[in-house]
Amino acid sequence: MGVDIHGPFVEYRYNGGGYWFSAAEMHWFRSTSLFQLMAGVRGGSPLVEPRGRPKDIGSAWDGHIREDCHSFSWLLPKELRRVRKMFRRVLREEWGEEAITPDLDALVAFVKILRTKGKSGTEVRIGFCFDN
Repeated sequence: MGVDIHGPFVEYRYNGGGYWFSAAEMHWFRSTSLFQLMAGVRGGSPLVEPRGRPKDIGSAWDGHIREDCHSFSWLLPKELRRVRKMFRRVLREEWGEEAITPDLDALVAFVKILRTKGKSGTEVRIGFCFDN
């Protein structure tokens, strides 16, 4: 039985404002190795301990808070880049060659654009959860 990700949901707010706006929701492939790095799913060691649902949850999460969901968490942009770096290392070890990660690369690039092209003080977080 596999595990599926809900999200990632890219949210942003300006200058510590109260409300998080939804910027994007992506649909990813299934990868237990990646999910282990993100949230320790299936017994892996996460790079960042799962934080649970954000207290100031945004609308991007609507429809994804269900009974069968678990391992709620979110990452900051620098944490997402660490996950990508480690995931590439894991794939290299598993496959013995350089791996491409288009979904993860697209997310990192989108977050970078949002942070650098948005208003000064734009905060970004990437939320997600999983189901079995």
